[in-house]
Amino acid sequence: MRNPRLICLLPLQALALLICVPGPVLAESCFAPPRPFLPSDSQAARDYAAIIRSDFENYIQDIQSYFRCLDSERARA
Repeated sequence: MRNPRLICLLPLQALALLICVPGPVLAESCFAPPRPFLPSDSQAARDYAAIIRSDFENYIQDIQSYFRCLDSERARA
């Protein structure tokens, strides 16, 4: 005889199995990072130069990761 409490968990177990076991057909998603905000006011740009510089450094790192992702997807295709 089957346990009714376990039977109701079968769909949840199947979903967990599909999530945990990646297949070779799943492609990596490459998303371009958002461009950093650059104020149009030159005084504001001077006032927030350190923050803007940091944002652009992070953007450059993220865009390089994005390009590497695209290259790996092209090589895999």
